[in-house]
Amino acid sequence: MKLTEIRKNFLKYFDSKEHEIISSSDLIPHGDDSILFTNAGMVQFKDVFLGLEKRTKSATSSQKCLRVGGKHNDLENVGFTTRHQTFFEMLGNFSFGQYFKEQAIEYAWEFLTDELKIPQEKLFITVHQSDDESEQLWLNNIGISKDKIARLGDEDNFWSMGETGPCGPCSEIFYDYGENFEGSLPGEGDTGDRYVEIWNLVFMEFNRNAKGELTPLPNKCVDTGMGLERICSVMQNVGSNFETDLFKDLKINISKKFETPNDQSLNVVADHLRAAFFLMSESVMPSNEGRGYVLRRIIRRAVRHGYKMDRKTPFLYECLENLRDLIENDFKEEFTDFPRYKLALEQEEKLFFKTLSSGMKILEQELSKDLKIVSGEIAFKLHDTYGFPIDLTRTISQEKNLSIDEVGFEKLMAIQKQGSKQSSMFNAKDIVIDPNLSSNFIGHDKTSCEANCIALFDEEGTSVDKISSRGFAIFSETPFYAEMGGQVGDIGSVVKKGSEIKVIDCKKVGNFHLHEVEISSGELTKNDNAKLLIDLARREKIECNHSATHLLHSALRETLGDAVQQKGSLVNDEKLRFDFSHGAKLTQPEIESIEKIVNSQIESSSITETKTMSFQDALDSG
Repeated sequence: MKLTEIRKNFLKYFDSKEHEIISSSDLIPHGDDSILFTNAGMVQFKDVFLGLEKRTKSATSSQKCLRVGGKHNDLENVGFTTRHQTFFEMLGNFSFGQYFKEQAIEYAWEFLTDELKIPQEKLFITVHQSDDESEQLWLNNIGISKDKIARLGDEDNFWSMGETGPCGPCSEIFYDYGENFEGSLPGEGDTGDRYVEIWNLVFMEFNRNAKGELTPLPNKCVDTGMGLERICSVMQNVGSNFETDLFKDLKINISKKFETPNDQSLNVVADHLRAAFFLMSESVMPSNEGRGYVLRRIIRRAVRHGYKMDRKTPFLYECLENLRDLIENDFKEEFTDFPRYKLALEQEEKLFFKTLSSGMKILEQELSKDLKIVSGEIAFKLHDTYGFPIDLTRTISQEKNLSIDEVGFEKLMAIQKQGSKQSSMFNAKDIVIDPNLSSNFIGHDKTSCEANCIALFDEEGTSVDKISSRGFAIFSETPFYAEMGGQVGDIGSVVKKGSEIKVIDCKKVGNFHLHEVEISSGELTKNDNAKLLIDLARREKIECNHSATHLLHSALRETLGDAVQQKGSLVNDEKLRFDFSHGAKLTQPEIESIEKIVNSQIESSSITETKTMSFQDALDSG
């Protein structure tokens, strides 16, 4: 059974069980800053789990996922194990209160044993050490023998999307590849390549705040995940994700581009090529920060493995054609700007190849010395001067059984980054809000209003009855615009007798506007009545910059053609940034033409108006 057939059968099965088939969301999680990339199928349903959105029907999907940072990071495992990848598809079924443990377990077992015909004796189960209910369901409803069930702790059988947010105990299903592979039974040691986890059933019951405290979610939900490539490996009886039909065909085709191909390096190149493509299909381009730097790390790690196979010129951009031949039928939309991805990939490869040879010589000289550890100074020099991401230097060192002075490296990095703002683990979007509350945004028509305080949270996101320093507040109605679509939130004040309260930010959580407040004197108490005032002068500056983004977009399309699309923006009271798709660097005449068009519109002093419309209507209006 081929990969595409397994995906189709999975979705068809859950469709027959009255689940709605949902398209994969983007790798870039929109409106959620708590994670860098979508790392599981449940990410697009996070607000539903938190009770901020309602779904009356269970769902199923095949979700594009990337695990290259934060809590879930498989980058350095790729090439060294048979089952880890950076990009993969996650098959999943989700219940938002429609069913819980009993049906989730029964669905999983029926699909594996009846639909896929996997022999029952090949399957082993783990449950959380405190989850008596799940163990009894496996024993009594399914008929699993007790010696095939292991009870494990939080590290193995308690799942969460990130450091904060929805979480819960889980039950995992393992497949036994047999005696030709090494590994111990789940719960008895390293499972190795013999016992491979193929499906994780997460019983989403809690929300974890920044203090690590767990509070019950509004509904008990189910979030399951089965790696498509892993189950494909089982069905094709190959024992490795990289020997399944997709990867096998891709590796055969790209191996012809190298003088001395080896299987480990081909696995890395094939995996990283696919990950890089899907990131670029969402307009993430190589850079030195954020998601762009993750992409750069992926590309450079792949280039280094091509270098190991004696390729001294760019090759990944050529391999994109081989990938296209294999997956375009399943991902047509992702290939709409294919020439631009090829060009960007080639340019990034050329950039790294300029320094790769020199950097490798320095590292090889260091590795040839009689030492046990590579100095932090060398690791930093390779990173800073030759563009070697630290994980690349770490991997090369480990191949020689050496480690890196990580502390020394981090000290030098800290000096370089001194003064930069450190991000907090807490994310306002992880606050659990009672879905029965009601709050209205009136900021399109009003800049102030009287309102009741209907919910309060401390700095860690814990629900409280009053705050006297910093925290978060929700009001029955509000004129404060919440940060979204690249535009910053409003600031202003909450006027209450005997108190001095500033609103220093406003973010949207589900359908609620969450006000971050700073109290200089007095306090804010739940059910208080107060007057909300936005900083009107600042709002007007933001509106001007917002209008300028529309003028700039129009000028770009007039100058460069209708293929130009907005890919992101930042709008505040001081400046605007506009991200757009275009296959080449702007020429000076193009820049001057765009400036002239925009300035001409500004000087004409056209009347502006605000309209509320759907996303599609906004696209249709240009």
